[in-house]
Amino acid sequence: MALMVILLIASACSVESALDDATCENDEDCEPYGICAQGWCVAVDGDTHPPPDDADTSCVPETDTEFCMRLGAECGVVDEQDNCLQPRQVSCGELDGFGCASALMVCDDENRCACPAIEEVSAADLCQRAGAECDTISPASLCPEWTDAAPVDCGTCPEEDCGDVLDNVCGCPCLIDGDCYAPGEASNDYPCRICDPEKTDDQFSHAPEGSECGDNAHCRDGHCICDESYKDCADRCVDVDSNPDHCGECHRSCAESCVDGKCVCQGDGVEQCGQHCVDLRTNDNHCGSCNRSCGIGEVCSDGSCICDEQQGYENCGGQCINTDHNTHHCGDCFIQCGPNDGCLSGECHCFPQCSGRECGPDGCNGDCGSCTGCQSCSADGSCVDDDTQCDPGESCSNGQCECIPQCTGLTCQQDGCGGYCECTAPGAECCGTDCCDPSDCCDGTCCSTGTCCNGNCCSPGEICVNGECSPPCDPPCADNEYCDGTECQCMVEDEDGDCVDI
Repeated sequence: MALMVILLIASACSVESALDDATCENDEDCEPYGICAQGWCVAVDGDTHPPPDDADTSCVPETDTEFCMRLGAECGVVDEQDNCLQPRQVSCGELDGFGCASALMVCDDENRCACPAIEEVSAADLCQRAGAECDTISPASLCPEWTDAAPVDCGTCPEEDCGDVLDNVCGCPCLIDGDCYAPGEASNDYPCRICDPEKTDDQFSHAPEGSECGDNAHCRDGHCICDESYKDCADRCVDVDSNPDHCGECHRSCAESCVDGKCVCQGDGVEQCGQHCVDLRTNDNHCGSCNRSCGIGEVCSDGSCICDEQQGYENCGGQCINTDHNTHHCGDCFIQCGPNDGCLSGECHCFPQCSGRECGPDGCNGDCGSCTGCQSCSADGSCVDDDTQCDPGESCSNGQCECIPQCTGLTCQQDGCGGYCECTAPGAECCGTDCCDPSDCCDGTCCSTGTCCNGNCCSPGEICVNGECSPPCDPPCADNEYCDGTECQCMVEDEDGDCVDI
């Protein structure tokens, strides 16, 4: 007996010696004699070996999830010391990610989920737990340890077919808009309404108050509403205090970030203008304030629009002028160039004004060209025909003097240019110095009113008889007769001496 006491004392001393000044990160560093607490090993009997004087003895308590994970507890209530050796009681089965996978599973003495013996559960209970009204189910779907259990028969349907819409369900518990829902299942379109076959109107009941129905949303009176501090923007619950796409209100987007419902841009002097963060000190389109644009020849400097001297602009009477090219301010403000001058590199230069001109002065003490022949320069700088440059009786045509035929009031005579004044009437020809139809021309004289008789033109009404003009017979002769100057004579006679018609 004394020997055993000695061995126990020696053993205790060796344990304490092994744990003295031993640091740790977890319980494995302290096995097999103790556990890890506050970074130092603690004996299993509860005696703590004090750390050195300069050691950091502060302890950060573990979370409930870390507490249950460290102890390997899946379900039930655990009453143990935490990592800081403080007593703690945690319902591990109620934490996210914990609890038994099936309602049929039980929590054993070690807070581990386990399946009861299948013989202890009735077929009716299995079918009820599975929500099955008909056909067979596999017990393994309720408890993973029952993989070898035989299928359970849950009966048949009285009228409807089994599994038409939902497996192991007779008919459809809730048929809404062509979609079938199981009891307790939420509607696809209205997540705060759950299938309730006992209701006869719309077969849906309100989901429990506060049930989640989407990100940052919960159910109230059967409607999905946004959580506190969230706002419904385009069917999404968003935090308008921090969401850059809905900052302060729906659809108000930020270029960078949203803080307390206001768009915030990074950097001194940087603010949001439209959809962009801009530096109001240097931005030419937003100089000093949003949408305040600098004009032509201006740049933004320290929030004010000034003339861009690097590009040759100067302030001339309150306007930014490029003195390299401006004819009113050439080289410096208010230096005016001449009417035909241009400003080039700050100096006035005369530029000949000959665009579209053939002749005349160019505006720079020169000319744009000269005209040839009988042409002269017009006021618009064009060379035009000028008859005054030709002799009398001539005209200027395409720069050449040409004779003008003098036929005004004249016919069948010389035109003065080596030509002849022709008849102008249609079908008329010259007859002497007159114009008439060729059939009326009588030896150089037009007989348009009488008969041509032996080179003489008879007076109106006279006829030619034996080469002389004679008055007509009275009465007039017939068509087959002619007047011999005194009486009608037969043109052709027959054997009897009578006139023959011709």
